[in-house]
Amino acid sequence: MTFTSLLLCEMEHVTPNYGRAIFWREAGRKLRLKLVTEQRFSDALDAELVSQSLNWKPSNKSVRLASLETAGQGTFLEMPDRAAKLTYLELHDDFQPGFFFAENKSLDDSITA
Repeated sequence: MTFTSLLLCEMEHVTPNYGRAIFWREAGRKLRLKLVTEQRFSDALDAELVSQSLNWKPSNKSVRLASLETAGQGTFLEMPDRAAKLTYLELHDDFQPGFFFAENKSLDDSITA
């Protein structure tokens, strides 16, 4: 008999009243990042994964880490492995990564989590 067992490590960040961002990695595989929300995504909602420096730092410019689309993913959104790694590195360097969702081009109904 052969048994397969994977070692899994997870790190989770909870945003109250919104959801959870979870970094996870299985042994021998690439780092992954998923967003699990308490609300359902609209179909074909464009999302940006952005990172911004802390307010007290000299440069307060945001940087786009990835562009995403929520089509058909319900309350779950998974990032490509490169975006997961960049997000982790941004957090490690004291930046504030977040998901920016725009309901329409006017940005009136946008949200960042």
